[in-house]
Amino acid sequence: MAKSAPTERILALAAYVKAQRDRQVTLGDITRDVPGYDAGAAPRDGHGELVAGTPEWEALRKKVARDLRDLADSWGAHVDWDEPAKSYVLRPAFFTTAERAALIAAAAAVDVEGPAPERPGDAGTAVDDAHARVIVRVLR
Repeated sequence: MAKSAPTERILALAAYVKAQRDRQVTLGDITRDVPGYDAGAAPRDGHGELVAGTPEWEALRKKVARDLRDLADSWGAHVDWDEPAKSYVLRPAFFTTAERAALIAAAAAVDVEGPAPERPGDAGTAVDDAHARVIVRVLR
């Protein structure tokens, strides 16, 4: 496989794990299918999995682990190892507590000018941390 820059490789790793969410993703899959990991030198078994315990396996395992840490630290995307499934899994995106509070506060402060809504208080009322909904009607 062609050599790629670390940023391209790391983002390709996240995209690959996300695209494979309906199937098992192993270290062997990542290092075989994502450009920038294995140039074909690492020994593999008949199923295409890396042969564990070899120096190549250890180097690739460390490279993927380092990239997963960088992906989490720098990009906010977390890929976890799911032991029961024996697979890497991309965590779904979510807002931090501060981001969620800011969005809820913004929704509560919304003031929409124009004709009165059909139901009083449609825009930005009754928002709290348990459930927030914002309704904005756009006039044509």
